[in-house]
Amino acid sequence: MTSLRITGFQGIAPRVSPRRLNDTNAQVAANCTLTSGELKPMSRPRTVSEPTKGVQLKTIYLADTVWFTWPIDVDVARSPLPGEQKFIYSGDGEPRITTVALAAQSGNNDYPSAARALGVPPPQSPPSVTASGGTSQVVSRFYVYTFFDDFNQESAPSPTSSLVEGEVDGTWEITGMDESPSNGDTGTVSVEGPPGEEITTFSNDGAALHWLRPGDQVYLEVSGEQELATVFETPTPDTFTVQGDYTGAAEWSRVAQWGASTKRLYRTTGLLGQFQLVADEITGTTFTDTLDDGDILGDDLVSGDWELPPTDLKGVVTLPSGALAGFSDNEVCFSEPFQPHAWPRKFRLRSEFKIVSVNYYSSGLVAGTTGNPLQILGIDPGEMVAQPVNGAYPCLSKRSTVSLVDSVGYASEQGFVTIGDSGVNILTSDWFTRDEWVKRNPETMFASALQGRVFIHTQAKREELLMFDFLDGTGLTVYFCSVTAMYADPISGKLYQSCRNDKDVREVNPAGGTFLQQDWWSKEFVLPKPTNLGAVKVNFFARFTQEQVDELIAQFEAAVQFNEGLIASGRINGELNSQTLNAGFLGASDLAPAVPPATEAPGVDFTLYTRSSDDPQFAPVYSRFLNQTGKTFRLPAGYKSDRFSVRVQGQVLVKSIELAETASELAQA
Repeated sequence: MTSLRITGFQGIAPRVSPRRLNDTNAQVAANCTLTSGELKPMSRPRTVSEPTKGVQLKTIYLADTVWFTWPIDVDVARSPLPGEQKFIYSGDGEPRITTVALAAQSGNNDYPSAARALGVPPPQSPPSVTASGGTSQVVSRFYVYTFFDDFNQESAPSPTSSLVEGEVDGTWEITGMDESPSNGDTGTVSVEGPPGEEITTFSNDGAALHWLRPGDQVYLEVSGEQELATVFETPTPDTFTVQGDYTGAAEWSRVAQWGASTKRLYRTTGLLGQFQLVADEITGTTFTDTLDDGDILGDDLVSGDWELPPTDLKGVVTLPSGALAGFSDNEVCFSEPFQPHAWPRKFRLRSEFKIVSVNYYSSGLVAGTTGNPLQILGIDPGEMVAQPVNGAYPCLSKRSTVSLVDSVGYASEQGFVTIGDSGVNILTSDWFTRDEWVKRNPETMFASALQGRVFIHTQAKREELLMFDFLDGTGLTVYFCSVTAMYADPISGKLYQSCRNDKDVREVNPAGGTFLQQDWWSKEFVLPKPTNLGAVKVNFFARFTQEQVDELIAQFEAAVQFNEGLIASGRINGELNSQTLNAGFLGASDLAPAVPPATEAPGVDFTLYTRSSDDPQFAPVYSRFLNQTGKTFRLPAGYKSDRFSVRVQGQVLVKSIELAETASELAQA
């Protein structure tokens, strides 16, 4: 008696030949969930947000109750400070900070609709000090002041005043302090000449301070038309590059404004004394200091070497120490712990190669570069130690970098590299050879990690999401989708996506949703001798709730309606020369796949394959839709083979697949 029985289901291992796979592994495992050992179809993604941007999204991020979305690559980090949750992001102009209330103030689901520039610029003018009156001891003092905004961010101090002597109980007049940065900073510029050159300069006399830095973004408005410009890298910060072909007078305004701030005044006691806080919440440009040393607030000045974050900062992440990290060119940068706006230059670590990405794990950070990666160990930003990893593992895609428990992973030419406590490993080596991996274009990959699972989007012959499950040991499955952005939410444990056609945000594999069409194709089983397998039985569970039936029908009708409208417009982008080169996949179109409506008798499509020892291709010998679970179906006679594989496709949970030479043998199996 010869029989085959498959009672457990696992994922694929493309580098292993079908014959040498384990009995529970597959050649194809698509759109399925294998965590229970049974074969369950994934649920169809469910829309959770529909941004009004109407563009393909590259970044999606769940900020408590609202979704932040961008059509560009942006990194978002939560502020480690208590109180109202703040979100810091980089990659969309200069680094910025926002809250849910600020980000959602537009109310049109196009978030973040507003944010501030991260940090507070330092005063540029030293205070002037005049001492008068008093009858007590003569003392010498220096004064400085800082800006302090309503997000509790303090600037670096102003230049120090001149040394002034006076009576300790006298009157010390502080004047000449700068006006605080304006929350709505604007100005007038004169635009001349061709765009893209150093041709735009401020038309004011230089008396007003504008707190602009090279790399800040501003809006320019000429004759009612608004253009985006970036402050140019020149010795004078009042020069722009202009993105537009026009000349004349222009109004400018910051894209990300500074927060409204007051001032804090500090003074020393003696020539070598520490600067201590005299008064805060100063709103004007003058202050009269008549306070004894015992009456001042007395807090030490701690922001002496604080700096604003680099305007080109990218890859911002929050570390367990309460500091933030990111990178600028070939430097890894850190903020002061629990001061996400303060980025001292002394905390920067330099890499030999240009940095592509930064992320953290339990023992430190990893900077993926264009050459040897950099491993950075430590907790306190001032005590971080950087050491190059021995070996060239260039990071080919910033968006592929993910934080794992004991390592950081990213796409390299050798495979998906992980660097951490156990050194350097190639996570994908058990599944893909180097040639197989390279064919999936690692330079285009992006990834997410969540609860022992790693999700890697690749672009090979078709787009696919590789789902590696290390938590349950089910290996690798594939989800076919045209995903452009992913977000793994650490709070809910859910994975979200945005797709090429839909441009909305959807939960992946939601509980209780309608099912996708799953596809599972077994290994090649080799029998002791050629056999005619004559009977098959598939045990499955098939039942749709009324809600699932209604949702499937609604999805089907919506897809049909969308496609009819697209066809009527004459622009489905499926014909040659219909799109810019590389804007889409060859042979693809903008048509939505119309899922089949639910049937009253769901089941599985079963196919039996054989092949001869000298033929690399499998040939189907029997295919049938099985709509009754546990029922024995007869297979055709007249063939014999010692090499078999089986394939099941459908929207039902499959428990086991059994085959035998006869129906009676199958009943005894």
